Amino acid sequence: RLISQILFVTTAMGASVILVCWTSWTFPTIIYSSKTLTQQINLESAVMLLNFFRVYSVFLQKSSSYGSRRKLFNYQFN
Repeated sequence: RLISQILFVTTAMGASVILVCWTSWTFPTIIYSSKTLTQQINLESAVMLLNFFRVYSVFLQKSSSYGSRRKLFNYQFN
């Protein structure tokens, strides 16, 4: 129970860091370039990122047993 809470918090923190970095890199591109091509690429990458987080959260829910969570934890941070 505690392990899963810790893992959830660290995962959420990592996801928010990735999201902040990605948005700080993407939004200036959208603002400064009036090209629709760049906006299209950014839109596609945004959709891809959202899908990744959705799949990842489902994967975390599915692997709710302690062993697989522990393996994932070790894989993430080593």
